[in-house]
Amino acid sequence: MTSWQKPTPDQISQFRLLALRPEEERYFFARLQNPLWLDALYDIKALMPPPPVTVEEGTSYPHWPISRFIARIAGSHPDQAFVATVLAGLAQTKNVAVQGDLMEAMTSLQPNVLTNLLPAVADWLREPGAALWTRGRAVARLADHALRDSRNTPPVRVILSTYLQSKWDDRGDSPSGVPTTESQDATEFADEFAGGLVESGGELFLGVVLEHMGAVLEREFPTARLVNGLKEDYSSTFRWDMSSVERLSNAGDLLTFMASRAVDALASSASQNPGTVIRLLDGGGWIIHQRLALRFLTLRSGDDDIRDETCSRLANPDLARLPQLRREYDELLGAAFAGVGEQESAEILSSLGVAAELRSEDSERWLYERLALISEHLTGDWAQRFSAYAERFGAPREPTPPLSIQWKAQPEQSPLEAGKAGDMSAAHLAAFARDWTLPEDEEPWERPNWRGLAEDIKGQVRARPAEFSIAAHLFADLNPTVVAAVLGGLKDAVSSGDLIDWMPTLDLLKKTAEREETSGEYADLSVEQDSSWSVARSEGLHLIEAGLGSDESPPAELAPLFWEAIELFAARGRAPDGVVAEQPRDSVFAALNATQSRAVYTSMVYLWWLRGRGLGRVPEEVDGFFRRILNPQSEPFIGMRAAVAHRLPQLAYVDADWTVGLLPDVFPDRADWTEHWDAAWYAYVRYATPLPPEPILKAMEGYYTHAVQLIDPGHEVGSEGDPVLQLGMHLVLMYLHGMIKLDHRNLVAFFNRAPEAARPRILDWIGRMAEQDDLPTDWFERAQKFFEWREREIAASGLDRTELRKLGWFVASGRFQVQWWGRRLPDALKAATNRSEAGFIPLDDMMNRVADISEDEPAMALEVLEVVVSQAEWGWHGLYLDPARTIITQAIEVPDLRFRARQVADRLARDGHDEFEQLAAN
Repeated sequence: MTSWQKPTPDQISQFRLLALRPEEERYFFARLQNPLWLDALYDIKALMPPPPVTVEEGTSYPHWPISRFIARIAGSHPDQAFVATVLAGLAQTKNVAVQGDLMEAMTSLQPNVLTNLLPAVADWLREPGAALWTRGRAVARLADHALRDSRNTPPVRVILSTYLQSKWDDRGDSPSGVPTTESQDATEFADEFAGGLVESGGELFLGVVLEHMGAVLEREFPTARLVNGLKEDYSSTFRWDMSSVERLSNAGDLLTFMASRAVDALASSASQNPGTVIRLLDGGGWIIHQRLALRFLTLRSGDDDIRDETCSRLANPDLARLPQLRREYDELLGAAFAGVGEQESAEILSSLGVAAELRSEDSERWLYERLALISEHLTGDWAQRFSAYAERFGAPREPTPPLSIQWKAQPEQSPLEAGKAGDMSAAHLAAFARDWTLPEDEEPWERPNWRGLAEDIKGQVRARPAEFSIAAHLFADLNPTVVAAVLGGLKDAVSSGDLIDWMPTLDLLKKTAEREETSGEYADLSVEQDSSWSVARSEGLHLIEAGLGSDESPPAELAPLFWEAIELFAARGRAPDGVVAEQPRDSVFAALNATQSRAVYTSMVYLWWLRGRGLGRVPEEVDGFFRRILNPQSEPFIGMRAAVAHRLPQLAYVDADWTVGLLPDVFPDRADWTEHWDAAWYAYVRYATPLPPEPILKAMEGYYTHAVQLIDPGHEVGSEGDPVLQLGMHLVLMYLHGMIKLDHRNLVAFFNRAPEAARPRILDWIGRMAEQDDLPTDWFERAQKFFEWREREIAASGLDRTELRKLGWFVASGRFQVQWWGRRLPDALKAATNRSEAGFIPLDDMMNRVADISEDEPAMALEVLEVVVSQAEWGWHGLYLDPARTIITQAIEVPDLRFRARQVADRLARDGHDEFEQLAAN
């Protein structure tokens, strides 16, 4: 064993100086092997991990050289209890990167010193940041290692349970759980578990998985029906192969995968008691538990201890005929039948016969495919029966999932034979759809359905739109799935330029709009047919928009009939449940997804259509419609108002004066109608074009002023759709396009009030936008003036200069002159007065631009590289090594720059990039 020496006082003093230079500290700990340095670091109180850092993109977790050192030497330290004490003192860190190192250190310690450390690991896994790092293997290794001491079983159980905890949709209207752990992480965990954990805690892990699985199933299927004594969970629909890693997109799928890996590993363990595993699985009561039990029995089919259990399940006709168990039952039958006795085989064959007789149809074909799995072991009457089936049916069919695994419950099967619909007239197809009903004696996944028939009809409508438009009235009294198919087929045809007869089509549209929703009327199985009229109504509105926008648009005399249909859709449409004025942020989503407000968009298409026909003023009935839906006293649904605000600039092109007069209705007095004003403003500032026509721009100025005054400087800026950020982008874009001046009061007021995080985001956005090809020359001139204005404002007011770093995006675009940005870039990159930008990752294109001009501007290029290298604390050098090489090579050619260039090359070489050693020596 290596004999380590305690660090001397001189060495510790040297370390204190070295720690002042992060790059030297990293180099020191990367090569340090002496575990006794941990004692010295502890004594001088140097064990202070860096906290997480808030950056624009979220939270960053700086690496800590000391924690990597601890992870490397923990197992070789002579005093394991001392190392455990150190780790306990560090356990409160919120830095995910450091937590990963500490977990690695724990795994190298003796299991008997881990008991008091393990609860901290469960706490780490509860933190939101835990999902940012792939921890599957680390958790599995630590659990496996800790379980070698039985005292660690309770805290390990908590760790496993926390790791597998699912999260749920807070709204409560979507039951599907989302795994806290990502699929890749879970896969790595399962792989590691199968390799080691099973020997020390396989039953423990399976029990935890089944516990979480039960909670997920109870929440996802609270009213599950019983099928042959088992609760139906649809596990075979999307997890036909339980061991597949495809589509681990929700908690149920992920836990099924985990459980199957656990079962596989337990089945392969010679020391494992199979009865314990079977009892765990039988305790669930859901179909998925029985699938797992059958899988386990298949994998242990040669084990005499479970022969009785295997025969009992194979001889159960209820299990044999349950379609959801077909895969696992067939696998067990094929694997175990040859090893059972004569009496047991007779019982199994008899149960297969009973199961076949219980089927409503295709019973003999079903029995033949089961017998094919064991044909080599059949004798007597059963062998003769199989031979007769083989001659009659031919080769057995390949087993298929009971339901399609393409995320729908079954294929869209039409009751019509292939090609038959093409031989039927529109009237004949309407009559067939009127008389046909779903077969009640077939399973849902095996029978034809309304969606299949609708697809047949839709295909014929596309092929023969004129015929079906004339006969459109014949479909008006049919169910919504068929009506949606007819309207959708006509929409596709009109969009492709085909002509249709609009009079009977408008009659179908009006009757569709008038249909009453009856709760549960069409809810037999939503996978087989539409459960409401919303799809048909949506297709109807899209058909109107396609017709009014087509080159062969309808004759002008039909305008009153079109408007009558649009008003009916708006009046009888359906708003999403629960979406009311109290949810302004959902306003545009609601507007686009509710038939009621979708009709408002169609009404605007109607106005543009009238404008193309020489509209003088907006018709009185249309004006009345807009005033009515914008009256908060009579229309509470915010989607109606959001639809108008969303398309406000386009309305100005129809009738500018009318649109200006509509603004007080779109944006009512916020003192009385806060939610309505917020919903309209969010829809406008988030989705409307920020370059409105001149009349709207002038009329909207007061609303922009009000929105600026509402800004809370402490507002936390969110995604690109954040309304405060969008307001700033509106104002800046107006300036960049010459619509307002740089000293415009709203623009100035915005930057005076805007949250600190919003200002750099806007500069970032300008730099990204500069890459567009169709921008005029004066756009770039204004962008430069805007940046210069920000420089002056920051210098005059003492604001955080970090904003200026966004000059990097201007440089990266390649659209601005070097003479302008060259003298600014080094200082801009140094402009960090907070930690959030420390250790930033330089832009690839920015460094490439700097390298491109390094021959002409070697001093400036070298200064930029010096800043980048000195501030990239976490070693992100791989992003700019090529431009760095170019810049250093050019600078070395200049005598006054040679020494500095060699220093940068030496720094990169010491960080592990050996190719810079030669440049450092030049």
